[in-house]
Amino acid sequence: MPSRLIPFEFNTEQAYIIEMGHQYMRFYKDNAIIVNSGTASITSITKASPAVVTTSGNHNLSSGDAIVLGSVKGMTEINNIQFKVTVVNATTVQLKTLDGDNFDSTNFSTYTTGGTLFTIYEISTPYGQNDLQQIKFAQSADLMYLTHPSHPVQKLSRTGHTSWTLAAVTITGSPSPALNTSSDNYPSVVSFFEQRLVFANTNNGPQTLWFSKSNDYENFTTGTNADDAMIFTIASNQVNSIRYLSASRSLIVGTVGGEFLVTGSDTVDGLSPTNINIRRQATYGSADVSAVPVGNVTLFLQRAKRKI
Repeated sequence: MPSRLIPFEFNTEQAYIIEMGHQYMRFYKDNAIIVNSGTASITSITKASPAVVTTSGNHNLSSGDAIVLGSVKGMTEINNIQFKVTVVNATTVQLKTLDGDNFDSTNFSTYTTGGTLFTIYEISTPYGQNDLQQIKFAQSADLMYLTHPSHPVQKLSRTGHTSWTLAAVTITGSPSPALNTSSDNYPSVVSFFEQRLVFANTNNGPQTLWFSKSNDYENFTTGTNADDAMIFTIASNQVNSIRYLSASRSLIVGTVGGEFLVTGSDTVDGLSPTNINIRRQATYGSADVSAVPVGNVTLFLQRAKRKI
């Protein structure tokens, strides 16, 4: 089934690609998929359709598990390919493609020796196949927040190559309008801006933006202090849902009907409950696709999906 790729970059030396599929995430680094430690040593691989792999001990696999083979000698064409398996017995599996078809090794070189069977490292997610394209995300260091109109906000955390967690976010501060408490209050859009986490567009508040407390990303306690959380609804003649947020020197808000700029009324100081302006900049309208910052500009797909 089709999947979606999302970048996760902590710094220039620690960059990953996340593969999101039906209720799973897998991770890639340095041109290879991340795997668990070796599951079993290989003793033979047949030239057949499907190819059959035999291990020296119990492989502990279940049918449908995703694996990678490495360090195989002779039949080197089979190394570093992703497979699904059908279990024959405790030491034997048949290889399938990721789509579930028989994997044909008939024309490969003959297996000679060696090789290790690795299971692919993955974590489960609440997102089904039909959810993938509507997911929006924003990252700060080892944290990534993901939004979807039909799911609570999720937080992805990394503490190591094979140590990732995904969990629903608990919003504190009881913001009003409510946020992340029910299907009509799940935000669809997310960004970071000036040390705040910013959410936008719930079913009940399609033109509303929620700004967290400064440097306290999950606290939405509002007030009048400079670091307090803020909630603002765009005032316009039409109720047009927010499609994207793009953070640069200002926060660009793209809606179905036009583009807005969020700035402080005092350009020297940062945003605060008493220092914020939202002004319309254009009326192109935006498709439901994340904008892409390039240099000092933001590229977005126009509402009709025919122009960038």
